[in-house]
Amino acid sequence: MVDQSPTLSNLQEAIDYIAAQFVFDEASYPILQKLTSEERLQFSVNHSLQHMMKQIGKIATHLEDKDHGGVGNNDMLKQALIKEFINILRLSELLNVNAKELLESIPKFVK
Repeated sequence: MVDQSPTLSNLQEAIDYIAAQFVFDEASYPILQKLTSEERLQFSVNHSLQHMMKQIGKIATHLEDKDHGGVGNNDMLKQALIKEFINILRLSELLNVNAKELLESIPKFVK
């Protein structure tokens, strides 16, 4: 089987690709049929937050194991980092924050 994954060359392409892969629609989330546009956004942001918390839990699991003398799981840690990045980019699209704005905002918050 040939890998059909795209080669993403910039952050905005990544945001757009992720948004196309993870669509908040009635087929995936039937409750959306009953919600206003504002409620749909709230649902989508909340659902994205739940996915983010899942990845934070995996990072915490790795760290907690290391605290107790274990070896942790570096593969899980790396995967959680990548999935968290995906979650953040999905959330940025939901909140209409494009790549340019994300990148330009970094210096404002790195102090």
